[in-house]
Amino acid sequence: MRLLLRTKSGLRCVCWAKTTPTSVTGWFMGDWIKEKLRVSPESHLDCHFTYPTDGNYHYSFKARNDGVEQYVSVFWNCARIKSIRGDSRRIVEVTREELANGPSYILGHLVPVFKPEPLDRVAGFQFVSMGFNVLNGNFGNHDANAALQGEPTTSGDDLIVDVEALDKVSVSVSCHFTNAANKGQAHLLYNHGQLHSIAKQVSANIELELACHLSINEEL
Repeated sequence: MRLLLRTKSGLRCVCWAKTTPTSVTGWFMGDWIKEKLRVSPESHLDCHFTYPTDGNYHYSFKARNDGVEQYVSVFWNCARIKSIRGDSRRIVEVTREELANGPSYILGHLVPVFKPEPLDRVAGFQFVSMGFNVLNGNFGNHDANAALQGEPTTSGDDLIVDVEALDKVSVSVSCHFTNAANKGQAHLLYNHGQLHSIAKQVSANIELELACHLSINEEL
């Protein structure tokens, strides 16, 4: 299943998530976002997570720009950072405690507080989330007349959120496990704005949900 935004410049994929018999995998960071962040076309930018059957959660961020490659891998109890520049290679592993008190403390938010449960017993889990702004029906201050290259083909497993008519709106995107029985109660937490979501059954009681929350931001 995928989350797509219908903008004035076209239909854009924000993230996707899928389930297999052995894992749940998700991906964030569409090429259109990379373009609007002015990341070089020759560079590489990718964010994904994997939750295997044993619960050994793994989040990965990969970037390649200006001759430097960086791989950040976050596990349930530590983060591993690998940097490559030419023939030079440097690998640093940092524990959760070190992340909390060091210069890379932001990474600490990606490290689970407890070891995640195996997939068949997990009660709930919040994966990586992301946020951005929609101005005049487009991501950031993108020119509506400058359409981006390519547009995804849609399917019945897609959640399509139309933002063409919106302005000064903050978009929050998240992917998480939720207890199917409590799903309605969880949505009551969003008292302002709009909440759009799509879910897929993972086990008898657990669903994998992609959610998109829209809220007015007059400060933009």
